[in-house]
Amino acid sequence: MVFLGSLFHLHSESLNFIFQVQLVVLAVYFIYIRNYTRRFIFQYLIQHIELVDEKLEKIFHFENREMKIATIAQLPVIVIYGSTQGMNFGYKMFHLKRGKKSSM
Repeated sequence: MVFLGSLFHLHSESLNFIFQVQLVVLAVYFIYIRNYTRRFIFQYLIQHIELVDEKLEKIFHFENREMKIATIAQLPVIVIYGSTQGMNFGYKMFHLKRGKKSSM
């Protein structure tokens, strides 16, 4: 994991740790949960990372490169979490409308 920090030039230990934890979370997520929608979202983010980078730069005006990398590393986690919560909510509402009890 030290290699990742040197690869992305993360000089701060806390940023390096955050980046490592998020990589592990993403790896576990994609190994154990096989859902094509979430994979599509992740692939879309990777393919359009330069566009996302430009827009983030305009919004946040990053002080340094490490803050930019840390913010971009958060995006897939946020998108995946949001999509998961949305799907769970939709699933529960579908079963409530059909008259089945759902454990909320």
